[in-house]
Amino acid sequence: MGRTVSGQELQAGQHEFDFNVKQRLLTMLAEGKRTLKEGCKAVITVKESLLSKTTHQRNRLTLCQTFAPEFKNRAAKKADTAKIFSKVIGRKQVQEDVAAL
Repeated sequence: MGRTVSGQELQAGQHEFDFNVKQRLLTMLAEGKRTLKEGCKAVITVKESLLSKTTHQRNRLTLCQTFAPEFKNRAAKKADTAKIFSKVIGRKQVQEDVAAL
């Protein structure tokens, strides 16, 4: 299926997930909002959360590698970023206009 998570990554993710849940509960209590009951299950699991985080990081790195050569060619020059993005991605002005609607 693709990416797997090691035991250490899962344990670190579990600690971070628990910390974030506790922080959210404290902010909700401070704002006077209701919190989840003690026995409620989380909507998303820790493993799903960790996989999502690593997938987003991989996607960012992929985009960085995609655009790096074009930006490197234009280093120390005034570059038109819209032109670079359209060249690398292959977008046309018409597509952007349609997306803006």
